Amino acid sequence: MKLYEKVSNSIEAQRETFKRDQKKLIDLAQEHKTLCQTAPGSFFLSGRPMVEIKIVTSSKTEKAFETGKDDDTDVFQKKK
Repeated sequence: MKLYEKVSNSIEAQRETFKRDQKKLIDLAQEHKTLCQTAPGSFFLSGRPMVEIKIVTSSKTEKAFETGKDDDTDVFQKKK
């Protein structure tokens, strides 16, 4: 039981770190866009390429966002 708890805590910590890093990337792109489009930043940054970020997701996640449901929560699901 202790091992399961340790693994569970480790997974949760890694998910939070990943989520925080993704949020930082989104915030960075938004700040760059704002600087490029508003004065005085636009005077110095016009013509510069926009920051491109990749948001990591999956088909399952996209479907969950579209439908608002994620019913497949079996942690021990066997792969097909």
